[in-house]
Amino acid sequence: MSRWKNLNSDDIQQFLEIPSGSEDDLELSDEDSDDDLIRIQDLVLNEVEMCPEVLQDDFFDENVSIPSPRSSSSMLVIQPTSSSSNTANVASQPSTCRQVNPRSSRVASRPQAVPTPRIISPSPQPVRPARPKPKREYIWRKMDFQLPDTTFTGVDVLEQPYTTFETPLQYFLHFFDDDLLDHIAEESTKYSIQKDCSKPVLVTKTELKKYLGICLLLGEESQDTTDFSVLETLIKKCQTVPKRETLSVDEQMCATKACNFLRQYLPNKPHKWGYKLLVLCDDKGFAYDFEIYSGAENDPELRLPDECDLGASSNIVVRLCRSVPRNQNYKIFFDNYYTSPEFISYLAKKGIHTLGTVNKGRMGMTLKMPSQKELTAAKRPRGYSEGWVATVDAVPVSAVLWRDSKSVVLASSFVGEQPKYKAKRFCKKRQQYTEVNAPNIIGHYNRHMGGVDLLDSFIGKHKIKMRTRKWYMRIFYHLLDVMLINSWLLYKRVETQRENTKMMKLREFRLEVAKALCWCGPSIIKKRGRPSSFVSDMLDERIKRKPKLNVPPKDVRTDGMEHFPIWSNIRKRGSSKMVRNYVRKTDRGTYPKEKLLEAVERVKNGDLSAYRASIEYGIPRATIVARVYDRYGLKSNSLGRCTVLPEAIEEKLAKHLHVMEKYGFGLTRVEIMELVGHYIAKNQIDNPFKNGIPGAL
Repeated sequence: MSRWKNLNSDDIQQFLEIPSGSEDDLELSDEDSDDDLIRIQDLVLNEVEMCPEVLQDDFFDENVSIPSPRSSSSMLVIQPTSSSSNTANVASQPSTCRQVNPRSSRVASRPQAVPTPRIISPSPQPVRPARPKPKREYIWRKMDFQLPDTTFTGVDVLEQPYTTFETPLQYFLHFFDDDLLDHIAEESTKYSIQKDCSKPVLVTKTELKKYLGICLLLGEESQDTTDFSVLETLIKKCQTVPKRETLSVDEQMCATKACNFLRQYLPNKPHKWGYKLLVLCDDKGFAYDFEIYSGAENDPELRLPDECDLGASSNIVVRLCRSVPRNQNYKIFFDNYYTSPEFISYLAKKGIHTLGTVNKGRMGMTLKMPSQKELTAAKRPRGYSEGWVATVDAVPVSAVLWRDSKSVVLASSFVGEQPKYKAKRFCKKRQQYTEVNAPNIIGHYNRHMGGVDLLDSFIGKHKIKMRTRKWYMRIFYHLLDVMLINSWLLYKRVETQRENTKMMKLREFRLEVAKALCWCGPSIIKKRGRPSSFVSDMLDERIKRKPKLNVPPKDVRTDGMEHFPIWSNIRKRGSSKMVRNYVRKTDRGTYPKEKLLEAVERVKNGDLSAYRASIEYGIPRATIVARVYDRYGLKSNSLGRCTVLPEAIEEKLAKHLHVMEKYGFGLTRVEIMELVGHYIAKNQIDNPFKNGIPGAL
């Protein structure tokens, strides 16, 4: 009898089902996810080897869609095929557990194919049919492009509440507001209960603020959080800021070394491996919208009813431009990965002008552009350009070929080849810079395309260095950096609108936000009425001749937590450890003029030292010494018995003065030196301590 056991589809499904009442009924834990997945796959392989006749082609279907943060449902949906109708429906929620690397698992070493688990929605929605793409055959003519009216009619002036922000923390909390912090704290508490209900960790909003401040200061371990809800909240906050006229779309890398299915490889980026984000920025680097690349960019469920299918790459820009106001002449720049004549025409009908580099193959067969070899054979100089114009769906589109070190093709709906300008380029043969002709479209592209790269440079200067293997935590830290850069750019934009030229640098702004998050109380109490500027005005009036102390952030000083001073016996004990008193004392005791003159005469005659006179008459010693100099026109080295010791004698007495201070005579070094000067002048000796000080070591 054969030892193989034949199984039918119901038996295989029974092995794959999760037992009811199990802790893994809804999601896998972080510790057991890898082992459980390997055991299930090994079990399926062993059973499949025993019954090869039940295998069908659709069982190994590889068409697994990856959940996207912009999808209307958080359920991972795969439509079943007709041949798998007997398979029971299994619903699962997306988990943030670490994925198994097929190259290092035991399953990858087997020669048989591994069946992909089919996750089916209990109520599948009908897929919206994609609109057919328009034809790409257009008539291109060599002619000057008629420039349309591109006067910007949008609103880019910042109004309330942005103009009411005063501190860096207020700019940062505009994005990480209380609702988002409460949501993160609530989900973190739920996660701790799911991990171990006997030891729950109750996360509060104040603790979360301190944790974010520590992250900005590069300090502690991470806490778990949710992913898509945080992402959507941050996107909505960024979209509320009025957009500038010129925007750009490009890829951004969230660098990581972790092995994950979301990790991508971009060879032209500074960090080649990481999670790819598609970002909409302005030319200053402010991020208005972004999405994480998951491989499902052309999913029909992500398109709105009035959006047509323009291809996977162009559909990304269409989704990112949903928040851009229509018919206000906004201008968007992108590279050749997104550009096509149909896409330019589609956005032009929405009132959004576009410009980008383009591949020659996307321009249609009717456009005959010379290749690089033809330009070289014709001896076209550097700076040579040609322009064409075509009508795409009743929208004029210009295409320009420009020869630099290599030939480049650009297409636009609002600018063409003319007028040309002079561009500086380095000539390798002459080893110097020369001026070459450049079309107008090149100047627009070079000025406004680098917004995402500028944002990357800001993030690279000061980056959170918290290491984690969780992909969602790495993206969370990256979003934290992006929101801080957005806060700083919004702060600079508001200060520029206020015509204030003195602004904080990025490092100062980052430290200010981090300290405020770590030190501030549970809430910042806002007083009624007009805010008082008395404290801020006094802090600005610092005494320049004294060293400055670090002043706590304004959010900490005004959070209503009553920061009491710390009492100590050290010098300068009148200054608080929390807030320094920068105002001079005005309630000092007064003294008559005759009393001051009498003290000055006694000091001049040598009856008293300036120190003893200040104690006896209640007059500051510095005042007495200054009046002695002014009254008799003497300098410090010609005051008789009040002279300061010469340098030679000071060097000889340095050791003795140190011993006198050490053994607690109750006087400072300046007072000791003054007494020694009187003693030398009175007794006419060079060194009163020739034989040493009693008790000295």
